[in-house]
Amino acid sequence: MVLTELGDRYLAYLAERPDGVSDQEHRLHVMARAGYPFALATHVIFVFVFWWIEAWPLVWFNIASVGLFAVVVWTVCVRNHFAAWPFVLANLVEIPAHGVLATVWLGIEPAFNFYIVNTVVLVMITPFLSRRARILVSAFYLCLLAASGAFVLMFGAVAPEGRVFNTLFFAANAAVLTGVMSTRSQKSLWAVGQW
Repeated sequence: MVLTELGDRYLAYLAERPDGVSDQEHRLHVMARAGYPFALATHVIFVFVFWWIEAWPLVWFNIASVGLFAVVVWTVCVRNHFAAWPFVLANLVEIPAHGVLATVWLGIEPAFNFYIVNTVVLVMITPFLSRRARILVSAFYLCLLAASGAFVLMFGAVAPEGRVFNTLFFAANAAVLTGVMSTRSQKSLWAVGQW
């Protein structure tokens, strides 16, 4: 009973609609309310993981990401305000930049989720863009993915960590990604009655 009540409250929280948003914007807003707190917590953990292995560019990048996602979570989750900039900064700037940096610094193996995440982000975000913007963003991501991967394959990663770290990091990212995507694609969309 308690779990059912908590689940209903969570779905009601997700479905809370800001004033003046379209149905498409509302669905995107619900996905953000479900996903951005996970992103904030994940980036906090990343700060400590990268500090532990002394990957300082990734430490500082993730400290900046924590600041960004804290503001985004405050805007989307606490204030329940819909605006385009949180989605642009978080989904179309931070995620690909983080992925490129992690791939170049650590290698393809632990950062392979970057390719998956960017694909999922494109699928979720591009329907809300114009046709020209979809083409440009998709072409940019294609070049970014190919260039960062090719760089590592040709020259090697800056500071690869080895098989044990790669396996653990990949497994942790895969678990978080699966949880976030299942929450965003099922509960959040069901909550707003779109599917």
